[in-house]
Amino acid sequence: MSNSIPLKDNHIEDKYRTLFDSIDEGYCILQILFDESGNANDFRYLQVNRAFELNNGLQNAEGKTIRELAPDIEPKWIAIYNNIAQTGEALRFEEDSAALGRIFSLYAFRIGNPEEHNVAVIFSDITARKKAEIALRESEHQLKRSLKLRDEFISVASHELKTPVTSIKTYTEVLLERFEKNKDVESAQLMTKLDKQVDRLTQLVNTLLDTNNISDGGLRLSPGEFDLNELIYENVEQLQRTTLHNKIVYKGLQPVIVYADRERISQVLTNLVSNAIKYSNENGDINICCKRLTGKIEICISDEGIGVGAKDQQHIFKRFYRVENGTDLSVAGMGLGLYISAEIIKKHGGEISVKSKGDGEGSEFCFTIPLHQ
Repeated sequence: MSNSIPLKDNHIEDKYRTLFDSIDEGYCILQILFDESGNANDFRYLQVNRAFELNNGLQNAEGKTIRELAPDIEPKWIAIYNNIAQTGEALRFEEDSAALGRIFSLYAFRIGNPEEHNVAVIFSDITARKKAEIALRESEHQLKRSLKLRDEFISVASHELKTPVTSIKTYTEVLLERFEKNKDVESAQLMTKLDKQVDRLTQLVNTLLDTNNISDGGLRLSPGEFDLNELIYENVEQLQRTTLHNKIVYKGLQPVIVYADRERISQVLTNLVSNAIKYSNENGDINICCKRLTGKIEICISDEGIGVGAKDQQHIFKRFYRVENGTDLSVAGMGLGLYISAEIIKKHGGEISVKSKGDGEGSEFCFTIPLHQ
């Protein structure tokens, strides 16, 4: 019987040692040491596991004090562990040590009788993770700064362009009228082409201005009641002139009175139908339909074009996003039309979405707006 207890204790100690030597975290038991005045001024490592050295770099620590192992160790470590030994309150925390050149995640708790001043610590070296987090934050800061500079450039450039573009448009129209009056057909044709290019430039400037206004939260609406059918027919008539190969089909409902910003909804229709024309197959129809829902109306524009993949559908309404499809490389654009359209519809309290079975299967863009105030 006299040998059974020690054998049992040895068995428990072996299991205990095996357990803590098998974990990846560093583990140690330390004892707080005091000077003659009773002030905590050091601690001694009583026991450490195999992962101890891997996690803090201290070699052959068992039996040695922290000041022997790291003379420049920060006093805060002694203060933290002493407080735990005195109060018995366990503590989970993260702390860095310049002396050890590492950052740690730790869980420390008192072990044994209070008068022994022993503390057990389970810890891991998180230096690499913390440095990665810092690098990520710095990258995010740089990205935000770059985006801010980009937006500021877009804002300044678009505002600076607006006045000269307006002047060019005015002079172009004056010259076109003069050439037509003088029956100078060749010059009039050239001015007509120039006028169309100025219109494209004007649209580009307005798009950049809209993008900047949305970023600043300054997209304003001037809502009112109007007949949606009338607006759609106007857009169909204008846009049909831009394509000889695609037929835009719209079978209107009875007069549909909606409460929205007429100019902005026209802008959305123009963006969606223009995209359908750009990405449609030759001779493919573009269909527009309306459906009454509770308190709102849904407008859908569908085409028989290249379609939108599932991955692209998740991002297609984001700013500057363009579909990565080898068949559309020749199509000009900045990835702003759908972004602006989505923001306009959201500003109206509506929703916008896209449906497509994938490449070559066509696509359908739908949005909703309120029927009345």
